[in-house]
Order: sequence, then C-alpha cells, then structure tokens
Amino acid sequence: MNAIESVFPATIHMLCSWHINNNILAKCKSGFLEFEDWELFMQDWNKLVSTRTVKSFHETWEFFKVKYSHQKKAVDYINDTWIIHKEKFASPWVDQHMHLGNKTTSRVEGCHAVMKKYIQVSTGNLWTAHGRIIQLNRHQYDEWQAQNAREKIRILHFSKSELYRNVVGKISHFAMKAIKDQENIYLDSRSKNSSSECTQVFTSTMGLPCSHKIANILKMKDVLELFHIHPHWYTERSEGSITSTISAMKIKVQPESIDLALSNLRTSLLSWPEHQQKTALLKVLQLAEQRSMPIFDPVISRPKGRPVGSKNKPKSSTKRDPSAFEIKEEEISGRKCSLCKDSGHNKRSCPQLKHGRFFFRFKGIFS
Repeated sequence: MNAIESVFPATIHMLCSWHINNNILAKCKSGFLEFEDWELFMQDWNKLVSTRTVKSFHETWEFFKVKYSHQKKAVDYINDTWIIHKEKFASPWVDQHMHLGNKTTSRVEGCHAVMKKYIQVSTGNLWTAHGRIIQLNRHQYDEWQAQNAREKIRILHFSKSELYRNVVGKISHFAMKAIKDQENIYLDSRSKNSSSECTQVFTSTMGLPCSHKIANILKMKDVLELFHIHPHWYTERSEGSITSTISAMKIKVQPESIDLALSNLRTSLLSWPEHQQKTALLKVLQLAEQRSMPIFDPVISRPKGRPVGSKNKPKSSTKRDPSAFEIKEEEISGRKCSLCKDSGHNKRSCPQLKHGRFFFRFKGIFS
C-alpha cells in the first residue's frame, strides 16, 4: 500500500473484501466455540462494511463494539488492522468511485490461474515463460473478439422494447441485463406506488443508468443513448489499447517509427492534466538516462525448511502454499473434542461441560 501511495498518488486504491474476511477468519475464528456465533459475527461485520453512509458506518461500528465486547481479541484485531483502512473497502467510501462491481481480486486471481495453466511448470526459464504469456494474450484477444461478434448478432428478448432501440448490439449483454434489472426496480416501485431517494451509487460505481434515470427517460418518452452508458460497456469501443499490445509483438524499431511515437506522445501529453504530465515527463527522462542492461533468469533462492502448512510438491509444481486462513480452517476442522466428539474445541472448552451437561453422545454407552 505504501508503494502505491508513493508511485501512484492519484490512484484510487481498494482492498479485496474477500481477503479481508479470510484474514479475520484466520485471526479470530478460534475464539468462537459455537459455529452459529461465528456466523452471526461475520454477518454483522458484512452489514457494517455494506452500510450506505459514513454516519451509519460509524454508528454501526459503535454498536458492533458493544455487542461483541466479550470478544475483545477479535474486536481489537479488526479495529487495529482494518478499521484504520476503512476508506479502502467500506461501501460509504469505495462506492464514491467507479469499480464496475469489482470489490474483490477474484478476476485477477482467475487470470493468474489461467496463466499458470499456460506456463505449466515453475522450472522453465524466462524465455519460455514469456513466449507462453504472449500465446495466452493472443488467445484471449481472439476470444474477446469472437464474444463481441456474438453479442452484436444475438438479440436479448427484452431488448426489443423501444427503450433499448439505440443501444442494442452496441453494449454488452451484461450491461443490458443490469439496465433491465434497474428498469424492473422502477416498474416494481411504480406498481407499489412507492419511491426512494436517488443516491447515485449505482451510476457512479457501474457507469450505467439507475432506476431513477430510467424512470425519467420513460416519463419523457425517450430512449437510452450511448452517452448514458460508460464506454467500458461498449462492444464497439476503441480497440487501440488492445491492438497496440498485440501489434507491439511484431513492431520493427526504425528511426521513422520512433519519431512518430514521440510525436504522438507529445500531442497526447499536452492534453493531460498537470500531475499526469509531470509523471509522464519523469518517466521519459528516466528512460532516456537508463542504460541498456541484459535480463537474465531470476536467481533461484533455496531457503532452509519449508513454510508452515506447505506440502511436499514436485519441483515443477505451480501450486501455491496454503494461506493463513486455509491452515486455520484445517486446524479447526481436524480438532475434535474427546467428550462430545464435535469439532472446533477440546475437552476443556467443551460447551456441554460448561453448561453442566455430563451425559455425552458416546456410541453405545447406554446399550
């Protein structure tokens, strides 16, 4: 996080809610004897994270601390580790920015898993890894083009409505379905003769018109236009950023191409905000002063021992070592009480013993 703030100070940085929840699991779950208590704790935590306003977040957090005052270790961990970064994962703050529904790193992790399938082994050199990554990029680009072509041809049944006339085939099916859901919200509220205040959260985070915007369009007997929708959802958006990556694999470095690239950079640079101009100029100066250095395969480090929870794996395996929460879950699920035979606690902390129940479920004890 410190590196992002130093190198990309203007970047909106979010933390993955899935990893936060699993870190809480690894550090706090062992303090809960009953599974139901743990489930309720996580439900209340997720309610806190998904509150709508800053005021309601602080009020819910104070109530959370009082309700779980008997779980001091868990509350202190959350307060000291995560609440100080609430602006990076809690809805009242992150929903002020466009994240297109991505509050976790699942898509990146999925991309990483696909890349590992292409690389296949961890013992290859830099040249073979680079070649397979290029192969993956080309394959995914071809798939993206094919999917776009399919979505332009295939018409969703509800898009025959007059409302969607000018956007059919021009935005993704995912965006069309999301807009339809918002239309249904408006129609449902109209049938119940109810209304709600527009918070702009859906539009600001997804780049799509919300139910209130659709209501205004329908009342004006108008139709959806492309300017109502963020370019991210266009099927006919500019492919410059993608095609430039693919064409860079085949580019020939010549004086004319260098002059053209620098000329295009100068034109773009003049239209950027001042802070981006300074950052770009700094990068150009660093590149100009940089000396050409050969790139070798990374040095393989062989530390003593192995990480806790790791398994004996083949040297060529690309499988990662288990995370802390996975180790904790395995420990908890593998530990059983010698009295009641339930998992998650031992004989000393058995809830049946705690409540004065001295008859345990031993198989055949009363036979």
